[in-house]
Amino acid sequence: MVAQLRRAVEAVRSGADWRGMNGILLIMSDEQRALFARMQALMTLLEGHADVRDERGGKRARGRSRPDAERPARPVERSRGGVEKVFQQAIGFESKVQQYASGERFVREVVAGAGMEGFNRVWQDEANLPTSRRYADPARWVGRVAKG
Repeated sequence: MVAQLRRAVEAVRSGADWRGMNGILLIMSDEQRALFARMQALMTLLEGHADVRDERGGKRARGRSRPDAERPARPVERSRGGVEKVFQQAIGFESKVQQYASGERFVREVVAGAGMEGFNRVWQDEANLPTSRRYADPARWVGRVAKG
């Protein structure tokens, strides 16, 4: 643990971003970071699936993201600044919002490209779970898993 803390301190001194989850990642071992990345990728998928499922069922969970065209302006987002903005950066709020949006976009695009049956192949094997890198290219995932 001491070695990990030293490495984290050196990384911050060298300019590494310590805010939000980045600070936690700095003190993790390589194995812990890999496991954390897999967990984050799964959480992204689950959040996106829940958003799309709720929307298809006519429900919208409170606080969930919506596509930009449907999203009403939020006064908190528009007026946020100063201490509040620093606090949100420190706790990684922005990355969490991006995670929800990424998961929702991924699920929408996969379902549009392969249908729900194709999307459901994600649950058949751990190898089918998208990684954070694969969220950026849902069409590639569809070609590899849902239609492959």
